[in-house]
Amino acid sequence: HGVPGAFMTLLAISALDRIADRGETDPAAILGRLNELLKQTLHQEDRSGTTDDGLDIGLCLMDGENLTFAGASSSLHRVGDDDLQIWKGDKRSIGYRRTPADYAYTNHRIPAGEASCYLTTDGFYDQNGGDHDYSFGKKRFAEMLVRHRNLAVPERKAALERELEAYMGSERQRDDITVLSFRTEWPSNSGERGRGNQ
Repeated sequence: HGVPGAFMTLLAISALDRIADRGETDPAAILGRLNELLKQTLHQEDRSGTTDDGLDIGLCLMDGENLTFAGASSSLHRVGDDDLQIWKGDKRSIGYRRTPADYAYTNHRIPAGEASCYLTTDGFYDQNGGDHDYSFGKKRFAEMLVRHRNLAVPERKAALERELEAYMGSERQRDDITVLSFRTEWPSNSGERGRGNQ
């Protein structure tokens, strides 16, 4: 949030540039190295430190007809013509003292086929509003993606913004909100299908 969030973003971008310069493309390995670099930079290996800052992040690698996802407190939603699948990233965020410097993140192989994939910051989930001033929540977010899956991308973006604004009502926005969407269109391979976690 605010200045600390902006500072963390700059550090993360710089670290990711260093990792990319070394040619690393494996999403889980990138997250592991990013965690290690940020902890070193912020001196957060020591539990007696004065700050405990970090970030959540999801990474995808599209390599030919393969899609690999790894997340640090971030999930990937995949919405097909007749199904919704969710791959949950590791529960450990990047950089915080409670995350070991050598923590090994997990890669998830995403099934081929025509589908829309989504990554989002937790600002969407955590936004309060509605009749009872509850957070928007992950379940409502997933249902919204399914409901608007047949819209063209510009219309889908507008629909998500309308739903969020209607839910917020008079409440102020609590956090940054970013939704990244991309579409996979390669043919599915029936011999090798990934599994999602609902």
